[in-house]
Amino acid sequence: MKRLSFMFGKLVSALTVLAIFAAAVFLIPGFWGLRPFTVLSGSMEPAISTGAVAFIRMGAWEGKAGEIIMYRLGEGGNAPVVTHRIAEVRDGCFITKGDANEEADPVPVKPDQIEGSFVFQLPLAGYVLAGWSREAARAAAAWLAFLNVLTVFAEAAGSGKEHEIKRERRAGRKLRLFRGNEDGEKRETDGDDGGSLRSDRGGSAGRNHGLSDRQ
Repeated sequence: MKRLSFMFGKLVSALTVLAIFAAAVFLIPGFWGLRPFTVLSGSMEPAISTGAVAFIRMGAWEGKAGEIIMYRLGEGGNAPVVTHRIAEVRDGCFITKGDANEEADPVPVKPDQIEGSFVFQLPLAGYVLAGWSREAARAAAAWLAFLNVLTVFAEAAGSGKEHEIKRERRAGRKLRLFRGNEDGEKRETDGDDGGSLRSDRGGSAGRNHGLSDRQ
């Protein structure tokens, strides 16, 4: 049981560290204005691989040829986004093209469509995020917190039980030691009484014998 509790605690600790690391990877870049986006196509390979998470610096772009930008295919925050490279600047608009595509995108991109510029990617991370929603992440975090609390209580109960066993063992050793000392004192007392009795008997006999000689 103790070994099982130990292994369970190690597993929960490993999952907690992994969750904290994953959260840090996706949340810390936000302090520098970077937002993660999942790449669903291979149009930018090999620069950006399919299934990667691309980190975009929001609102920061130069608008020059060769820069990778993320833009929306229309107006509004719900419009789909595309991450392509600027191939040409023409009449205040941008001609974009995917590195893996043979032809440029048919519709020029206006400046107000651009969300930001590409900074770096995490390959394959998008496949992990694809099955996660905010509700699923919150549920996982709640379960992880519950498991950590359960582990703390299990370790506390195990420590208390172990302490109780050690205390009983110490009490048993003290009891055996006390009984051993008591038996030793009893044997020593019996030995002293026997010697006194033998001495008294020998002394009486000697005195009686001496009286017989004087008569």
